[in-house]
Amino acid sequence: MTRRIFPDNDAWSSEASRASNEVTVAFADILAILEEDGPVDLKDFHYIISSAAGTFVSGLSISRRLGDPDTPPDPIIHAYPRLHTSTPANRWDCEDSPTGKCQYDDIEDPAWDNCIHCDWPYDRK
Repeated sequence: MTRRIFPDNDAWSSEASRASNEVTVAFADILAILEEDGPVDLKDFHYIISSAAGTFVSGLSISRRLGDPDTPPDPIIHAYPRLHTSTPANRWDCEDSPTGKCQYDDIEDPAWDNCIHCDWPYDRK
């Protein structure tokens, strides 16, 4: 049996409000990363957020309906390519980068051995 986050069907519980705050902060963090090179079209940002939330929830709904109702999200999502700007490796200053920080190619260099702009290793400092 699932636990309801909105037990009264319409009133925001304290837990629901705090969960919403967590998601809002995550959105703000993602937007900040995307806007490092300038403002982005909010219609595009809305599409990313809506698409990701819909895909995540629908995939989990199918897994839980066809299998165990306690099935957690597929752990492979943690291996998806991500915006890594908030990680320490991207905090290195890089005069050659348009953002002023080192950047790495997750596909060609998943270990982040060398910056795509200055070619210096991530652990140089």
